[in-house]
Amino acid sequence: EKGFHRAVEAFIAMRRQPGAPAAKLKASGWLGPNNRPYYEEQVKRLEEAGLLADFEHVESPTHDDKVRFMRSIDVLCVPTVYREPKGLYVLEAWANGVPVVLPAHGAFTELVESTGGGLLVSPESIDALADGLRTMLTDHEFRKRAGEAGEAAVRDRFTADAMARETVSLIERIRQSSPPAVTA
Repeated sequence: EKGFHRAVEAFIAMRRQPGAPAAKLKASGWLGPNNRPYYEEQVKRLEEAGLLADFEHVESPTHDDKVRFMRSIDVLCVPTVYREPKGLYVLEAWANGVPVVLPAHGAFTELVESTGGGLLVSPESIDALADGLRTMLTDHEFRKRAGEAGEAAVRDRFTADAMARETVSLIERIRQSSPPAVTA
């Protein structure tokens, strides 16, 4: 559901393009026994494409490991097959200055369009995903700007203090626009 198979397909497609960047695919997260066959199938696809040496999986990281992982990557890509309702991992990437390449659906659209923290691609197109990854990996200035924009957005708009201020402001607007209560 997080689209690991789509990331693998896009990585293979990107690396097959003439002049493709020498990139490495890194995956992170918990891998339970029920997901092992799916994971092994994707690893086999990378091996068949001759790209297994350019793949690394970081198992179930702690918070510190997750921060190290985020700081070790140039771009985060989670090409979900469902419409992601939250995208917390997008904020985690941005908090570490990492731009994103994501499908244009769910919460991703609002997050990326409102911050400039990455690229949105057609949700159904592996070629668009591969092109988005290539753009992010080869356009160093754009990647730097997108990472900085995402990091600034997290710092300015997605902190507990910012959310508390916005909540108080919303409550005040609702209270001011509501008619007075009548008691009997």
